[in-house]
Amino acid sequence: MTGNMKGYAIEKDGSRRIVTVPIPKPDPYQALVKIEACGVCNGTDIKLAHQNFKNFSTYPALLGHEAVGSIVELGEKVSSFRTGDRVTLPFGEDTAGYYSGWGGYSEYGLVGDIAAIQADGLTPDSPYWVGVSAIINTAMSLIVPGGKICCYGISPNLQMNLDWSRAPYNWGLQFEQWPSKIQEGEQHKQICGWIESGQLVPSQYISEEIPFEEIDRAFDMIEQKKTDLKNVIVF
Repeated sequence: MTGNMKGYAIEKDGSRRIVTVPIPKPDPYQALVKIEACGVCNGTDIKLAHQNFKNFSTYPALLGHEAVGSIVELGEKVSSFRTGDRVTLPFGEDTAGYYSGWGGYSEYGLVGDIAAIQADGLTPDSPYWVGVSAIINTAMSLIVPGGKICCYGISPNLQMNLDWSRAPYNWGLQFEQWPSKIQEGEQHKQICGWIESGQLVPSQYISEEIPFEEIDRAFDMIEQKKTDLKNVIVF
């Protein structure tokens, strides 16, 4: 497929706007996805919009990383997907002077077929994930010899001061700040089962579905703290 599409960008000066960029072309191991919706992340998207996301300084950037859509085109090596399959987390690549801030607020995106890549004896590029987490120093006295502190989640605090005066001599520190794609994928079957059985009702977690043309309003609502749950952009 050729042509142009709409996407949502943060410019170098911090302004947000809808832009026109080329539709991405899948490589042999990728599939092209027509994006149907993308959730607004109160963490990553807002940090990127404020240009204070750790280790990300490439602007202008196309935003969005909670997208879902349907496959419309397959690369020649793709074996795990079929046209019409619905998939999560399609992404966008650098294009037309815009860097990828995952690019999910675009009309089209890409997904990769990891199984096909591995079947050909290749190794996919490691995904780029970042995060920070503060350590509560008062927990140091609770560590047993040979124990481990495991830090979860993301914090706006990019620095920390450690005081291990009350900790034993030998202990470990491990950061679990962002699940890998494999870890996320392993949970999809269970989550889909909960949805199909009615145990999990997605609409209960959505504040509003907002048309793509009004995406600025979705961001403004979060900035003004006028949304309680998740805003979802629909195409």
